[in-house]
Amino acid sequence: MSRSRSAILVIAIGLSATVALAESPADSTRTPDPRKQPPPPIAFFLAKGEPDACGAGCSEWIAADGMIDQAAPQRLRALLQRLGKRRLPIYFHSPGGSVEGAIEIGRLMRARQMTAGVARTIPQGCDRWRDRESACDALKRSGRELPAELRTVRTLCNSSCVYALVGAAGREVAAGAQLGVHAAVVVAYHRNGGAPAAKAPAHLTAAALARANERIERYLASMGIDRALFRTASEVSHDRVRYLTRDEIARFGIDRRDFHETRWITEERPSGATMVGRCRIPVATAAVPRTT
Repeated sequence: MSRSRSAILVIAIGLSATVALAESPADSTRTPDPRKQPPPPIAFFLAKGEPDACGAGCSEWIAADGMIDQAAPQRLRALLQRLGKRRLPIYFHSPGGSVEGAIEIGRLMRARQMTAGVARTIPQGCDRWRDRESACDALKRSGRELPAELRTVRTLCNSSCVYALVGAAGREVAAGAQLGVHAAVVVAYHRNGGAPAAKAPAHLTAAALARANERIERYLASMGIDRALFRTASEVSHDRVRYLTRDEIARFGIDRRDFHETRWITEERPSGATMVGRCRIPVATAAVPRTT
């Protein structure tokens, strides 16, 4: 059997996406650093913070950290089954990954009427300034409920992560979080092991990409999201990332809240401490209030 026919075409978004924590304005378009290694497959774990850590009366949540892979929905479903009737919000920190995995996660969250947001979950003992730590990654996969803090600054949900996020019945994108979009890309994998295959024939790639784009559009419409989100993403090459503005996040229907209340956070930096203030601000024009 030929190499091309022995491979399976997988549609992915975010395989080239940046894994660095964005510091630039939310409406920027950037080329990711090719030296950055993608994070491991997304980990879903229970986290517990201080009172009201995830909102009024909320101190426990599901953390979703890493690259979305095709097996991710099964791992999330297993965790939800363990939770039983407990209804916890879920917070994503992800550069993207598999479109199919993201859409399935989105549908799963909608069926369970879950609330989702964008935030970094930092387990106790992990370094908030390091993108990846092997010991911290292992901790997130330990299956234990971890004491942690939830931070909505220096966090992102890129590419297919955005499609997972919009599946939630309730969506919260804080002022300090970023949503990055770009077009889908087709990746070929061998059926007999999952290793990346040689480039697939152009006509097969084009057909697979067209089917994926149609599926994405139907999915977004079923979730009540403006088609302008898909058009905006499609205009950006898959090797670049465009961050949505606060107005776009509201206009596309991702987060329609009129106001968002921030929390007091001390952001410690090498150059000094920055206070992120607590206030009630319009989501559509939100900016992180801070003093230095």
